[in-house]
Amino acid sequence: MSRRLVWEEPSDLIKLLRKQRDMEMSHVAALKPTMEAIADKLVSTLLESIIYDSRKHAAFCKILIDLETGVMIPEMDVGDAIDMAQAIEEHIEAEAEMIKRLEAMLLKTEDDRSKGILNYMLTDERRHHNALKKMAVLFSQSETPFEDYLNVFEKYMYPGPNHSHKAPRF
Repeated sequence: MSRRLVWEEPSDLIKLLRKQRDMEMSHVAALKPTMEAIADKLVSTLLESIIYDSRKHAAFCKILIDLETGVMIPEMDVGDAIDMAQAIEEHIEAEAEMIKRLEAMLLKTEDDRSKGILNYMLTDERRHHNALKKMAVLFSQSETPFEDYLNVFEKYMYPGPNHSHKAPRF
């Protein structure tokens, strides 16, 4: 008697995540030529930001697919953790310098449009700075559960409803 292997069908969630990932990447491919063709630098930069977010969303979908399908997330070895912690420490210093520079620029500009964009950048830099500081702490631990990284994401990377920045109308 021969045994037949039965492959489990992907769950509805996994199917939806795969479709979402494909849609995000399709959006990137469709929007990129438009972004590159636009002469207006502000509009081009806004489109570039949307493209970046779509790539990020596709990567998140992949992470969720891996979690749902039980793909093991490899643990970082000690050498990699040390290298990562050092790189993050260097970036924390760079972020601190960027924050100081943006604060100084805000004091020097009187144009509300410029202030709106600079405030947006400053908010992002502060959020990134705090996330990196927390990640540095996690990398210094001998073992860090995945949930701890997820907590950093939820606290520092999700902009939430109060993250909207409205620059004054031109």
